[in-house]
Amino acid sequence: MENVFLNELLRKKYLVLNYDNQSPIQNNDVLIGAILNSFASLGYSLNNQSIEILKHLTDQKLKSFYKNSYHLLEEFTDANVNHRVFYRNFPFIENISQEELNLRALLHYFTATSDNYGFTNEDLPDLVREKMIINENNNYLTIINPKQANEIIIKQTINLFEQKVAIENNMHEFCYASIKKFHDLIKPTIIPFKENLAIYVMALLRDTPKENPYINFTKENLSFVKTATDLLRIYVILSTNSPCLIGKIKFISFPRRIRKIFIEILNDLALNNPYLIEDLARHEFLWKKAFEYLHIGEYYEKYPTICQIANDFRNDNYVTYYSKLEKAKNNQDELLNLLCQRPSEFARRLDYLLRNDNFDEDKTINAFSKVAIKVSSTVLLELYNYFLNRDQVTFERIFCFNSENGSKYFYTDDLRAFLPADIIDKALNIIKETLKEKYASYPKIENVYLDENLKKYALPSNNRNTSRQKQTLTTGSRISLANDNENAQFLRFFTHWKNTNYRSSDSEYDRVDIDLSLELFDESFKKCTSVSWHNIKGGHKFEIYHSGDIVTAPNGASEFIDCNYNLAKKYYRYAIVVNSIYTCQDFASVPECFSGVMFLNEKDRKSEIYQPSKVKYKFDLVQKGSDQNIAYLIDLENLEMIWLDIPLNFYSSFGVVASKNVTIRHILPRYLDKRINLYDFIKLHEKHLTFVNDKNDAKYLISDDENADLSPSDGEIIASKWL
Repeated sequence: MENVFLNELLRKKYLVLNYDNQSPIQNNDVLIGAILNSFASLGYSLNNQSIEILKHLTDQKLKSFYKNSYHLLEEFTDANVNHRVFYRNFPFIENISQEELNLRALLHYFTATSDNYGFTNEDLPDLVREKMIINENNNYLTIINPKQANEIIIKQTINLFEQKVAIENNMHEFCYASIKKFHDLIKPTIIPFKENLAIYVMALLRDTPKENPYINFTKENLSFVKTATDLLRIYVILSTNSPCLIGKIKFISFPRRIRKIFIEILNDLALNNPYLIEDLARHEFLWKKAFEYLHIGEYYEKYPTICQIANDFRNDNYVTYYSKLEKAKNNQDELLNLLCQRPSEFARRLDYLLRNDNFDEDKTINAFSKVAIKVSSTVLLELYNYFLNRDQVTFERIFCFNSENGSKYFYTDDLRAFLPADIIDKALNIIKETLKEKYASYPKIENVYLDENLKKYALPSNNRNTSRQKQTLTTGSRISLANDNENAQFLRFFTHWKNTNYRSSDSEYDRVDIDLSLELFDESFKKCTSVSWHNIKGGHKFEIYHSGDIVTAPNGASEFIDCNYNLAKKYYRYAIVVNSIYTCQDFASVPECFSGVMFLNEKDRKSEIYQPSKVKYKFDLVQKGSDQNIAYLIDLENLEMIWLDIPLNFYSSFGVVASKNVTIRHILPRYLDKRINLYDFIKLHEKHLTFVNDKNDAKYLISDDENADLSPSDGEIIASKWL
């Protein structure tokens, strides 16, 4: 089975083994015990059911299972990489003077190259590392057979395409591989999010013969197309561009057979939609360019309707819905009538209408309440989050624009008029009741136990450019870092990378230098300090140390930061983890790059510098177009990790000290806003669910428990079946 499947199954805590129900093998307990101990060193174990399966295997099969599974787990936890650090005796570097730190750093900078680490403190005695202490809080894995694995893969792929949010970029290869292998079994009944439709069509055409790349392309492939924009996304992705329709887009020329399919579909849309030209106008430049490459004039005799529309469109001979809105902007009755024709547009303009002094608030609220049921649940949920924070007094507004080179953030003065609390409450109540009504028709489920732990998890959203994660998290989720071991009081942050494989006449281009920094802020985000390559003992008063700035990684390198959170929280409220590529590549071009956090006690700090069994959270940095990442925020007071995963592009450089940069000060507070969590979201489904108060009485468990029927890790199920 391909690694892309094995890794995804492992992320869901499954191991694949081809086994049969033979009689138990005698005297293999010792070998099984050795396997379990080895897995434990990586932070994993097997549940009882899986251990029973191993008891039926011969020694030869057990050894084969161990070899394959341990290698998979080792790669998954990145226990197999070279964690070379600048100071080998990290974290015990407090006795090195600042002058010596500066001198050693300069020696490294002058001698490091793409192929050689240069000076890396070999003269200093290495710390005598004690034997690693095994973490008893293991992640339990379940062994499944290949048939079960295939069923899980097929079901997950269908759920990904049927979800109402974008498929994450790092899951595209999984989707492509699934459709290639299970082409006849993956048949989504609906693809509501249209970017996913473009990915689905692209997957159908993947790995076709070069001499006939469109052999599988038929009109039936495009049966999910409902609008001209749907078709445009497909044209764009087939031209190897982003289906988000952002960035510079170049169209390719199709064979005549393919062009005819596109024109025929457009003509069908034109015959059934008198407002097609408005759909085209949403992406005016792209469609005018696309019509040129489709040679639409050649089809005038067979498809006159779309050809005439295209002619009017290219000559700007049309009036759009939005121009009508502009003309009616001062006439409330006329404007509300127009907005009721397009409820989603009404939802997006609701705040503007409510704060307009010339409009009656109650009339606006009443008009929206009549059409709100026609607004998609994803738009309603975004609107709900917006009004949850509308009562906050702010002086600035933050806007995020996605581009092919990462995310761009802009902040402006907040000129919005104040909204009375009763109006906000009315808007929230309408949205809430509308969502309950929309969900009422969902399948009935009785005896449901809803765990309050779900209040920590944010609802799945459109995180296209998210990092590849060991466990699924949505931006805004809060994960407790508390540990049962009372002596565990250190957080060890880490980032590992390797130089690129790209060679150039200028050797500096294939050298990769990633800087890990910890930015500490008070509750108001005003008082701050930075612990990074330029200030590795900046937190010595509260025991925060950096492992040193290593600027090349021919065979892999790492940077670590140890933080005594019990001391740090006396000075600061938040710690923000930032990764920056100093050599200006993007994360996608770095062949090996990941970051995360461990939870250690004093004795653990003397063990191996990287301990997989102690890793609380780990993620791969793979974002295209981004050379900086605000990974997560640690609430030191509550000891919670707030997952952020904010990619920034080359134009948002933090410079020397991230905490001094105005961008980070403006961005971070918005991620502490109130937002609907998974617990409150499931409560909106109360009309088709019957809740019980006792977990023991439940037939359906919604929790972050490993035995739950629905959990935060089931993001694609929530996004496809529950949104």
